Amino acid sequence: MIHKKILLAANIVLILIMDISINYGAGKIENNYLSVILSLFVGFILFLIIIFVKAYGNIVEKEKFLLNVRNSAIQTQYEEMSVSYEKYRQLVHDEKHMVSYVAECLRKGENKTAAEFLQNFQDTLVAREGKIWSRIKSLNLILNIKYRKMEEAKIKFLCNLNVEYIPMEESDFVILMGNLLDNAIEASEKCPEGERFIELNMKNMNQMFMLKIKNSCMKKASRDKMRFVTDKEEKEKHGLGIASAQYIVNQYNGEMDFEYDDTKFEVTIIV
Repeated sequence: MIHKKILLAANIVLILIMDISINYGAGKIENNYLSVILSLFVGFILFLIIIFVKAYGNIVEKEKFLLNVRNSAIQTQYEEMSVSYEKYRQLVHDEKHMVSYVAECLRKGENKTAAEFLQNFQDTLVAREGKIWSRIKSLNLILNIKYRKMEEAKIKFLCNLNVEYIPMEESDFVILMGNLLDNAIEASEKCPEGERFIELNMKNMNQMFMLKIKNSCMKKASRDKMRFVTDKEEKEKHGLGIASAQYIVNQYNGEMDFEYDDTKFEVTIIV
């Protein structure tokens, strides 16, 4: 956006130079003035080339930085999903032993023992698989992973979903939700117990998709231009979740807005 403004200003300046040179002396330019004007013109063109090369270099660096953030987020979400998948594999592996045990109980007429065992197994299954939040599998998966974190941190989670589809690639959506929820959890768990909360609202509106996450916090977020500043050590390794989320939203021509004070932080995304 900045380099477009520079280009516009440069074009205006060039037009002014050409206009002055054409109209100077009723269209007649002496040799010495022509040399000066041409020198200015060439110098200005070289200046523009330098500015655009530098601007392009900054864009490439930013893209590289955001790509690294994205790869880091993918690795984090993959590790969390791997843990969940491993628990599921273990459950499937143990199922055959459970079925054999129930069959033996029924064969011996110990129906009460079999019923109690099945009830305990069902409770365990629900705890491991998590809740069914929506019809969207990727949303259920990421919410169950983060919900377990919220439970461990004693964060109250309020969820209102009215969504039939997500207008993003599944990988982009998982990274987006993972980053935003991780940020919300980190901020909320710093609050005193009883004051920790995260609210998630998500819905489809005609051809639009709206996502809103609000969480409790201990102090007002500090913002430096388009990036929120973390209070952790090794700042270059933290505070990147919002930048990554913004990058993904931009890919889908969406909008991302923030509202925050010293007690809550809210992010709204519309695609």
